[in-house]
Amino acid sequence: MLDSLYIHIPFCTEKCDYCAFYSLPNSDRQPEYLQRLKEEMQTKRDTCGPLRSIFVGGGTPNSLSPEHLQQFLSLIRANFELADDCEFSMEANPASSTSEKLDLMTEYGVNRISFGIQSFSPKIRKAIGRTGNINAVYALLEEARKRKIGNFSCDLIYGVPGQTPEEWQYDLDQLMAFSPPHVSTYSLMIEQGSRLARQGESEGEEELFLEMWEVTEQTFRKQNLQRYEISNFASPGHQCRHNSEIWYGARFMGLGPAAHWFEGDTRWSNPGSLTAWLSGATPSADELPAKERATEILAIGLRTVAGWERAQFLAATGFDFLDLRGPEIRQLAEDGLLVLANTQLRPTLRGLHLNNYLASELL
Repeated sequence: MLDSLYIHIPFCTEKCDYCAFYSLPNSDRQPEYLQRLKEEMQTKRDTCGPLRSIFVGGGTPNSLSPEHLQQFLSLIRANFELADDCEFSMEANPASSTSEKLDLMTEYGVNRISFGIQSFSPKIRKAIGRTGNINAVYALLEEARKRKIGNFSCDLIYGVPGQTPEEWQYDLDQLMAFSPPHVSTYSLMIEQGSRLARQGESEGEEELFLEMWEVTEQTFRKQNLQRYEISNFASPGHQCRHNSEIWYGARFMGLGPAAHWFEGDTRWSNPGSLTAWLSGATPSADELPAKERATEILAIGLRTVAGWERAQFLAATGFDFLDLRGPEIRQLAEDGLLVLANTQLRPTLRGLHLNNYLASELL
């Protein structure tokens, strides 16, 4: 039985310039989405046991109207059993947040909110096409503090064309004033299909990226926020359970257009089109031989600071990582990208910086 669930809500108020995720700005098809989602839940709920984690992403989940948000949350509670300690995460854009929506999220059991801040700087927000009044960002974080929401996360983007280390430090300092227990910092990637790609923008220089990486590390260390994955920092006990388990090869269910899920052997993908998904189009399957799937899981787990324990990897995949990729692992360790010590395999700081290369060598 699966105990983790991802749900994709494709709607948003306006698509940001950096976004390449499947999203539909200002769509009026929310009622159709909710009806189809209900049907999909009823079809798949028997594959799930009590859920230890739920993650609702998008799009912008809280762009749903209060009425539709309540319907959405009611569907989850009507179709799935939540474990007593279920981590129930939901992404939220400050521009779409209201007290009414926060009340609904709390009422229906959402206990972890991921706020898409991206930047406090009007200049940087304009450069990435992030809409919304910056005052709404401050107001939302202040409300989160007043409500004593104990488990929330904030996303920030760095490496924006024209951004200086000093401007990045400003964003970090503004956020630290609210003492978030979890922060995700993403180096801007110019994704194919995004507006930035169509505008011909290019990614920042490696030297500047490394300087901003170090600034981030130093700033968060003072707040007891420890890096536990390439882009993620948390105070003790606030790591994202859902993502952490997926990085280590956990199985999970996915619902909604463009949603992915993993059943242990096969990765599935719903069609990346609302119209196709509404019509019941067949999901696509990504099937790999057992050794190749185990190698994929090995590489994904090495995105984390802790990496793998040998017994942990064996339990997750049925393979010993040295039997699977021994020569490649030893070469990467010799190159200073991995540490192989006793029963542990983990990336070095340089290995985290060069994770794409590390993964390609393993795969």
